[in-house]
Amino acid sequence: MCFRHGGFPLPDFSKTTLQNLVLYNVYDLPTLAIENHCYAIQGKITFTLTNEQITDDVLFIGIFNGIGAVRTQTKMMNKGKSYTFSAFASVEACNETNFWGEFCDKKLQRLQCYPLKQQFCDYSIDACHLPDMSPKLKISINNTKDGLLSLIVYARNGAIPTNTLFDYTIDLTRNQLTIQLPKIGVWYFYIVPVMNTTTTTSNHMTQLKQLCYVLKWKLIKGIGHQESSIYHVDGTNYLSNFPLTKIFQGENIDNPWIGYFVMELPANVSTKNIRIEMELNTSIEYEVYARFGGLASHEMYDYYYVNQINNSDDGLSLFKLYASSNQSLKFDIVYAQQGKWSFGLRKRNLMTRLESETNLSISLAACPNNCSGYGKCSIAANAQTSCSYCECDIFHGGFDCSIKIIPKSLVCNALHRHIVSLPSVN
Repeated sequence: MCFRHGGFPLPDFSKTTLQNLVLYNVYDLPTLAIENHCYAIQGKITFTLTNEQITDDVLFIGIFNGIGAVRTQTKMMNKGKSYTFSAFASVEACNETNFWGEFCDKKLQRLQCYPLKQQFCDYSIDACHLPDMSPKLKISINNTKDGLLSLIVYARNGAIPTNTLFDYTIDLTRNQLTIQLPKIGVWYFYIVPVMNTTTTTSNHMTQLKQLCYVLKWKLIKGIGHQESSIYHVDGTNYLSNFPLTKIFQGENIDNPWIGYFVMELPANVSTKNIRIEMELNTSIEYEVYARFGGLASHEMYDYYYVNQINNSDDGLSLFKLYASSNQSLKFDIVYAQQGKWSFGLRKRNLMTRLESETNLSISLAACPNNCSGYGKCSIAANAQTSCSYCECDIFHGGFDCSIKIIPKSLVCNALHRHIVSLPSVN
């Protein structure tokens, strides 16, 4: 049983992931760590997820009857006993949306991420919704300057932060918090006052309880390399070809970033693969950076391609490079997460110019690499979602049927030994 946020889990993506896979015992853990984890099913299982583990997206749970390359082999998929699974899920939540916590005793203030200046006199979780991809989000408070108190902020995207579980943290009395290329969605901020004195008197504690502060935040757009053009792609279109010279006209010679493509993957295509292809008459002098939920850069990305050697095809991430040469490029992001994706195109050097025949293709593929020509792409669908997968022939396996399991010569020899000559009948 494997877990993944936003997309289907795939524990046997490569030999590397299989070698690094650890099957945990559910009963050995006080709380279930779910992201990219697998657990051996042992009869009846009951587990609980706390609100810090629940993010603002879809949680996929995959049940696998064995893992490895032979899992997708045709004869294995149609062989053996059938199993029935039943599951029950219940959600406990606070009656009012502005409270949270195990006992619903902590206040949650929902605000807007747009320019804001507001006074607070209690210690709560502040949340703001960021609808679009922006270069920067800045948060600051009024300066207390008394030296007795620090206000530590813990920031997290999509889930409640704690002092041990966060994306960013800083002392707001000393510096403002600047989040570079923040992800879209809900940002949560947990502000905790901390006394700086070694001996805390009762007077200090009274000041701490009565402390008020002014929280300010703002979005900053169109700075640095993010001045590049952003082109929106239809996520429901299964094939989109883009002539780059027509889309990104008047490129800035001092800006290494040519432009961005933003695509939203609909919720009903949970097992689709994002395919990127590029072909040129001359040598490819561009880098591609992909990021889920926010603008990509050469420092913040989920997947990247620089050249044939330097890319994300390491067997650990769901990135598969199928073609790489000086003039062509093709890779799949397997079982891409639902939601918004950005793809940044960057020059390898500032002297590079867009060639007239430069075309980039961004498409959705039901099965990775068309099952490598050794299987068929099968689709199972219901009212909520669709699931596509490769059903490989008897000689191949793997998620894309690219792994040879049984040599054809071995099968032919085995069949030859079972041929029986029958006497002729007149």
